[in-house]
Amino acid sequence: MQQQDKPTNQRMVYAVDGKRYDVHSLPVEAQQALKLMLEVDKKLQDVNRERAICIAATTQLNTVIHDNLTEQALLQEEEDAQEETVEEVSTIGGRAD
Repeated sequence: MQQQDKPTNQRMVYAVDGKRYDVHSLPVEAQQALKLMLEVDKKLQDVNRERAICIAATTQLNTVIHDNLTEQALLQEEEDAQEETVEEVSTIGGRAD
C-alpha cells in the first residue's frame, strides 16, 4: 500500500495494488481515513526516530559507565544489606542479561 501526499493545489493520489485513485473523488469517509492514516504514519516515524535517539543515548551512557568502572568500586562479595541494584541497560531498550 502506498500513498502520495501532494501540496493542496495538486491532486492527491492513493496507490494500491498497481492502481491509482483520485482521493478527492473518494467518499468523505475515505478521505478522512486517509488523512488520519497519514497523521498516524508521521507519528510512527517520529516515535521510531525518538526510539533511535534513546537507543543511541543508552549506548553512549553505558560506554561512559563502563569506561569509569574501577577496582575500587568493585564489590568483593555480595552483602545482605539493602541496596538498589541497577543492571546494565541494553541498547534495545531492556535490561541486559
